[in-house]
Amino acid sequence: MAMASEVQQTIRIQIEGMHCAACVARIEKAVGKLDGVTSVAVNLLQQEGEVRYDPGCVTPAEIMARIERIGFGAREHVPDTPADAAIDAPAERRMFLTALVLSLPLMIGMLGHMTRWWPMLPAWAEWVLATAVQFGPGAVFYRGAWGALKGGAMTMDTLVVLGTTTAYLFSVVHVGTGGALYFETSAWLITFVLLGRYLEARAKARTGSALAALLRWRPKTAHVERDGHWVEVAASAVQRGETILVRAGSQIPVDGEVISGRSEVDESMLTGESMPVDKTVGDTVIGGTLNGSGALTVRATQVGEAGTLARIVQVVEAAQLSKAPIQRVADKVAGIFVPTVIGVAVLTAGVWYVLLAPGEVETAIWRAVAVLVIACPCALGLAVPTSVMVASGVGARHGILFKSAAHLERAGQLDRIVFDKTGTLTQGELTVTRWWSATDRPREEVALAAGLESVSAHPLAAAVRAYAAAADVRPTAVTAGRDAVGDGVYGQLAGRMYRLGRPTDTQAEMPVVREWQDAGDTVMVLSEGERTVAVLAVADTLRPEAAEAVRMLHAEGVRTALLSGDHRRTAEAVAAAAGIEDVRARMRPEEKAAYLAARQADGECIAMVGDGVNDAPALATADIGIAIGGGTDVAVESADVVLLQPDLRGVVRMLRLSRATRRNIRQNLFWAMIYNAVGIPLAAAGLLSPLLAGAAMACSSVSVVANALRLYRTDSMR
Repeated sequence: MAMASEVQQTIRIQIEGMHCAACVARIEKAVGKLDGVTSVAVNLLQQEGEVRYDPGCVTPAEIMARIERIGFGAREHVPDTPADAAIDAPAERRMFLTALVLSLPLMIGMLGHMTRWWPMLPAWAEWVLATAVQFGPGAVFYRGAWGALKGGAMTMDTLVVLGTTTAYLFSVVHVGTGGALYFETSAWLITFVLLGRYLEARAKARTGSALAALLRWRPKTAHVERDGHWVEVAASAVQRGETILVRAGSQIPVDGEVISGRSEVDESMLTGESMPVDKTVGDTVIGGTLNGSGALTVRATQVGEAGTLARIVQVVEAAQLSKAPIQRVADKVAGIFVPTVIGVAVLTAGVWYVLLAPGEVETAIWRAVAVLVIACPCALGLAVPTSVMVASGVGARHGILFKSAAHLERAGQLDRIVFDKTGTLTQGELTVTRWWSATDRPREEVALAAGLESVSAHPLAAAVRAYAAAADVRPTAVTAGRDAVGDGVYGQLAGRMYRLGRPTDTQAEMPVVREWQDAGDTVMVLSEGERTVAVLAVADTLRPEAAEAVRMLHAEGVRTALLSGDHRRTAEAVAAAAGIEDVRARMRPEEKAAYLAARQADGECIAMVGDGVNDAPALATADIGIAIGGGTDVAVESADVVLLQPDLRGVVRMLRLSRATRRNIRQNLFWAMIYNAVGIPLAAAGLLSPLLAGAAMACSSVSVVANALRLYRTDSMR
């Protein structure tokens, strides 16, 4: 064995020839046995695999060679290719139509056997047509079954080959003896299975449409300033720091900062929000979004794979390729499914030949064939990944990014959702919310307050200056201005000394001061000596949708809590306004994480919603960490779910989407299991003909994928 290295690498592989969950289990088992391979995840729906390996022990070429050795095609995944591109629907359609055309005359011939007045086909003609179907379009099953056999496994192809070949050979033996012919059975079984694969391929292609749409949003070109001239280059060639011209009506090629111009930008492809967003100097823009009617000059800040859209695509692809915990159970069942079905078919033939129809070989064979063809592990293998792929795509289209299928499944089990205060429940910016004037000249007071705060860099000072600017009030020039840390700011005007800062003991007894402080606001007093000129309240205001979001979560049966490092009075005021009863204030980051751990120890499934660096420990501790739009990179990296839009109702949509997905998965698994649980006994009892069994089998996988597609119409995004 090669010396193991500490560096692990990951490779994505496009896999050809997978048709059922047994194929998935076989590939994962074979690749997983290679020295140096630490994890394998194969997705039947996407026809892809992701392998994590030690490059010191095994190479990508050896991994792909192992996949090819057990009968599948393997090539390295091509970036920027939609997952559904691997599904060759035209080829499936071609094979189905060829089989259909060749099988139709056999159906006509079967009517001749059933009626005396309908013309019959000669036996040799039926043989020729059936042979063309069996070894023409039907060859795909032989190739798959042979590859599986070489790898020491059995798949859905094995069942199809055993069933159709039995019917075909049984009829060939009777061609020269004048016995009953069942060429139409073998031919139509292949036709039905190919029809199912074609319909399944078409449905699969729809499941990847959201991701394909994201990829289509990737801009192709950019107008970049180089050597004093505007030149058109590939968007992927833009370098960080370069200046880009974005014309009206065109896509923004990369993430950047507006350095000149003003426009409205349509960001709906990322956030799901239909209203365009105003952009002017200093604002950030995202690559792939659509510029409105104004031209913008942008400085590139994130390019290539570091861009927002590229990272979103990476997250969605990773989620769709990963496996939900419940899928691993389905994979284990599918791994033993085919051998079990073959055993049941052999037992069925024996029981009919010995007990139910003694000595009737033909009857025993047809009962066994019906069992073989109705059994379908495809539906079982598709039950989970189809739902995951559709749901993650729907979420991405509405600005909800699940980092894995496990998080998508787990989010629907939440008992409690905990919110950070600043920047999560609140806007994250201090603003002057109230102003009480002791004079009849409030605009002069605002001008004076802004003038005093001109010497301070404190966030409270910035709030006062912003308040004056919004009211179109120019700050009054004061002299001897100074910032006394912890006491306020001072300055002289017309020989009088003014102060703006926290209330003195006497001022704290004023009714207006007590009322506003009780409401959780930060209160400042503008005074001249002992005389109070004005009182103003500064607060980080609640997000407008916060109370509605909390109310919706409570309606969903989820408890809420607020954890904050702020003063208790402020935290309680914000919680009361949002409708949250469980409030914890003055909490350090490690204390927030400890609170979550304590709730988890009590058996709760808990989520943390935050946006800052200090939220990272809690986000990592929670069962589901949720980073809200506009959050820091650290918070986003620590989170399991990212909400691109800074709207707390996205938490509710995430919860509802996860719950809808869990219901959908359970429905798929139920129908996949009940189909086989009912169909196989009926076939063994002789209540289903092989043809009817084949038609039912073809419908099973299609029904599972079709049910998953219903998630596109879920009301969870409302």
